[in-house]
Amino acid sequence: MPFRNLYFQLDSFRNHNFCDFLGRLEEVADEFLEAKYREGYFDGGIEPYFEPIIPLTLHPTSCTGFFRTGPKWPITERDYYLSKLFQFLFPPIRIKYGIDYRKEDEVERRLEEILDQVPDEVLPVLYRWDWWDFYGDTFELELDALLDRLLERLRDSCQRARQGLPEETAPDRPGKEAGRRRRRRKPENEERDSIIVHCLDRKMDRLDVCRMLDQKAIRTTAGMRARGIHRW
Repeated sequence: MPFRNLYFQLDSFRNHNFCDFLGRLEEVADEFLEAKYREGYFDGGIEPYFEPIIPLTLHPTSCTGFFRTGPKWPITERDYYLSKLFQFLFPPIRIKYGIDYRKEDEVERRLEEILDQVPDEVLPVLYRWDWWDFYGDTFELELDALLDRLLERLRDSCQRARQGLPEETAPDRPGKEAGRRRRRRKPENEERDSIIVHCLDRKMDRLDVCRMLDQKAIRTTAGMRARGIHRW
């Protein structure tokens, strides 16, 4: 039986995404994710804040939390996991390849068919799947080739999960490094300023901001280091 795709049915599901960047756990709206996909394709990469979102949202604890607080619908954990995978795959495809309403149904159906091949026993470890492989492929492949490659990647990931192998032990595959390069790496000063702005936007006090900078191993300024100050 095909999984029930919750992405198009429940606002609460689409917005059930989480990030713990800088150690601060917060919910992430679907609109934010789409904005980051667009920004990434325009600027050539996605900022570091995005990195924890997918593994944390696909983690079993997030699935459990959704069923604890979500609507009492006749849905299963399989529906949750595969719908979340769909959420992290379909919008980038739609944005990167300019999919309009005339082709959306076809792409949705094909993507759902691919996801339906994921076996139940590996659903709890999907959070280990490397989304960045897929992201790198969107920069390099035509749509049909992308979907074929996605199916290969998911099968490969499922096989490793069955064998108890961590994702990172897999040999390098075509497109893997391209995905890594698409993580936008900021110059040190820009990353420091980004962290400070992120913290202050959330009304964190200055001591907590300094702790965050130390936690992320951001170096102190040259003037501070000259005075022997190596922690914020």
